Amino acid sequence: NAARGLGWAAVNTGSFTSLARIAPPSRRGEASGYYSLFQALAATVGPPAALAWWAATGRVSDVFVGAALAALLAAALARRLRTGDVSLRGLSRQRDRTRQPIELVARSSRLPALLVVLIMTTQPAVLGFFPLYAHASGIGAGTVTAFYVAGGSSALVGRAVFGRVSDGVGRGRVLVAGLAAMTASQALLPFSTRTTVVLFVAVLYSGGQGMAVTALTSMAIERADKRRIGSAMATYSAAYQVGLGIGGLAAGALIGLAGYTLMYLTMVAFVLAALAVVVVHRHDLSPSV
Repeated sequence: NAARGLGWAAVNTGSFTSLARIAPPSRRGEASGYYSLFQALAATVGPPAALAWWAATGRVSDVFVGAALAALLAAALARRLRTGDVSLRGLSRQRDRTRQPIELVARSSRLPALLVVLIMTTQPAVLGFFPLYAHASGIGAGTVTAFYVAGGSSALVGRAVFGRVSDGVGRGRVLVAGLAAMTASQALLPFSTRTTVVLFVAVLYSGGQGMAVTALTSMAIERADKRRIGSAMATYSAAYQVGLGIGGLAAGALIGLAGYTLMYLTMVAFVLAALAVVVVHRHDLSPSV
């Protein structure tokens, strides 16, 4: 698992850096939306496909072999990427000659990375613990399945559409709209037992998160020091894992201490904190805000 984690870190750093290098400045939101769309698509399709494969073959080892083959295919495709940019290559050489000190946490990415941590902290509560909450609240298995289908569909649409929208109206407006949708969904969730409300919550949360993440990815690229684009994207991509780790531990502890209702309401505070950061730093986030 340690080796997998190192590989995942390298893949995230390399892919975000490639995105930063090839995305046209006028279409960074659109490019970020497509990139995060395929991330969400893999997360939506992968687990059901793996379970279906396991059920068909009866051997879980076949699933891991298939995953390894998928990674090898991705490696072969990655070799075909052409991400060289003349201006960026020149800046990279300039950085090497001046021998600037290495930043463990890139300064340019600290603000968008902080916002990503606050946003991703809520995901284990809403998506990971929902089946347990549903079981405790008497919500049927069919509704649980529909919750994930509705949320996944909303995430795909949100990332595909609002990335392009942010190129026109500004990253800040899309980010605030996404955070507002997440806040409303989390406040509603602990009081949701009817199927229609549960599905509405799924659409609001996943769509809002997709909007926010797409806007932040564009901001991280725009703020990055082009001489340290890899370092900036490494810091930004690491924030996703930090947020998920904190969120899983916090949500589980709160459920044990106070139950699901208080846990979900407490998680609202993280998104409200993100909104507060956006308001305070609204002039510092991006030229597009």
